[in-house]
Amino acid sequence: MPERTHYEVLGLPETASLEEIKKQYRALARKHHPDVNSGPHAALQFSAIAEAYRVLNDSESRRVYDAERTLRQRQTNFKSAGAVNHPAGPRPASSPPQQQSATTATQESDRLLQQAQIAFSRNRMAEARSLAEQALHYNKKNAAAWEVMGDVSRNQERYTDALRHYTMASQHDPRRASVQQKIERIARQPVGPQSSAGGYTPNTPTRQRPPQYTARPRAPLTADMPPDKRSLTLVLIGFFGYFGTFLIVIFAGLALDKSSASTYVLPIVTSWSWPYVSCMALAGALLGATMTITGAVRRIEDDLILSGSAGPHAPPFGILVIVVGLLFFWVAALMHLGVSLFQEALTASRLRLYGAVALLTCFFAISRTVQGGTVQTLLWGGNVIFISFIVGWLLGDFFRQD
Repeated sequence: MPERTHYEVLGLPETASLEEIKKQYRALARKHHPDVNSGPHAALQFSAIAEAYRVLNDSESRRVYDAERTLRQRQTNFKSAGAVNHPAGPRPASSPPQQQSATTATQESDRLLQQAQIAFSRNRMAEARSLAEQALHYNKKNAAAWEVMGDVSRNQERYTDALRHYTMASQHDPRRASVQQKIERIARQPVGPQSSAGGYTPNTPTRQRPPQYTARPRAPLTADMPPDKRSLTLVLIGFFGYFGTFLIVIFAGLALDKSSASTYVLPIVTSWSWPYVSCMALAGALLGATMTITGAVRRIEDDLILSGSAGPHAPPFGILVIVVGLLFFWVAALMHLGVSLFQEALTASRLRLYGAVALLTCFFAISRTVQGGTVQTLLWGGNVIFISFIVGWLLGDFFRQD
């Protein structure tokens, strides 16, 4: 018996509109939901209905599904025609249609995967997810595509989805060391209730369902300590780090002035002195290290994409953010947050990152009472603090064990 199509599962024609699909799905979901239907096959029916809706509800996935269905139908017709036209005798020496189709699907999957990896490196999370989904439609055993899906979910702080995608990647390629490391790291993250909306959930057999990890908070530097000592250590690290940053700001405002080693080589910041610049750099680095060690921000590779190929003429997006931040912090912050918001990748960690740098910049600006010091520090101080924050962030990551 041939497998039913998604349209047949929902009881709709292939020309059904999106509104008709949604309406029919709601009706069938109410009828077959296991909570209201105690039949022996209710769960399987509901799963098939949900899978059909996930595919047909999205225009791009529906287009790919229709294309695959048409291709399979053509293959069936071709084989039937071959059986009629060549009842006996040797067949032409050519690759079987199924083998040709499989090769074409694999090549298309690899092509889409490469585009997804480039999109991820450019911080285009929505595009990367869409391309990875398409790659998986052509080849559901593409471990690298599953890894990209996991990377996107992790970047969006959807750790439950990330674990599921990474586990699928590991099942299809057990030797993929990078996936194993990501699973171990994600499993240590605190995970709350999360929605899988927008994620790709393929119609995989039940035996391939990834294991459920019970993630719990794991404090950096203190993983082997008892819980009470671990919490106290984190409190102390946070106190001395944040208080030390505040003291540096006070020292810069009270003890330093324009007369000490003035930076006349930089006319745009004539109110600064080299000791004052050093204080901003030290405060930024201390703040970055403190925030990452205490877990206020994620690891730098989770919030700033610093590796991966973004194309022959484009660096990874994180490198671009750092370069822009070196020239003008406020533009870099707006650019990164704007792109993250547009690409569904805006996280609390990124908001805390730029909020902390902006607040520290304002504190230094207020403390600089010499003529023009407040305005110049407010405009350009973020450049020094942001780059120093990244240095401290990198150093602090070495002390994390998550």
